[in-house]
Amino acid sequence: MFDRYSQKLVYPALNLLGVFLLRIGLTPNLVSWSGIFFGVSAAVSIYYSFMLLGLLFILINRICDGLDGQMARETEVSDYGGFLDIVFDFFFYAIIPLSFGLQKEENLIPALFLLASFLINGSSFLAYAAIKASNTKNQRNTEKSFHYSDGLIEGSETILFFILFCLFPEKFSLFCYIFCFLTCLTFLQRLVKAKAEFKG
Repeated sequence: MFDRYSQKLVYPALNLLGVFLLRIGLTPNLVSWSGIFFGVSAAVSIYYSFMLLGLLFILINRICDGLDGQMARETEVSDYGGFLDIVFDFFFYAIIPLSFGLQKEENLIPALFLLASFLINGSSFLAYAAIKASNTKNQRNTEKSFHYSDGLIEGSETILFFILFCLFPEKFSLFCYIFCFLTCLTFLQRLVKAKAEFKG
């Protein structure tokens, strides 16, 4: 929901940093792999109750996630880079709630509900993108291969909840159920959007 606004704020700084990293020899894919390293580090930190350290690693992961795309657009966008970007995003979004769920027994059920909502919402996201790309190529012969579907819960909202999880771990269950509810609403929103756009 807020991605279109947050991107306008952070992309200029990411672009400057991305250009610098390219000049010193780093590649977009290397930044992607670095990002997932910090994502795993965040999950491990949270599991051992180092919440602020986990939060720091979460923010670094998200910076890397924005950087790799910016760097690719400055050089060459690749299918493999796009693949890494999507797969690592889903991996990161899974391991953070899981780390909270494994940290405390009372967190496990809320974390499982959230992961289930991520699964159904993520499947609708990928299905929409795949069908939209196929239809667009057939009808307009464009080179665009991935179509993002906006919704109530996007990247910015996800990071906001992850920050809340780290800053207020005692409220994890409450925030988790709210997040789960909003994610399910996003899934329903995408179902309605797909029905309106696709034949059948």
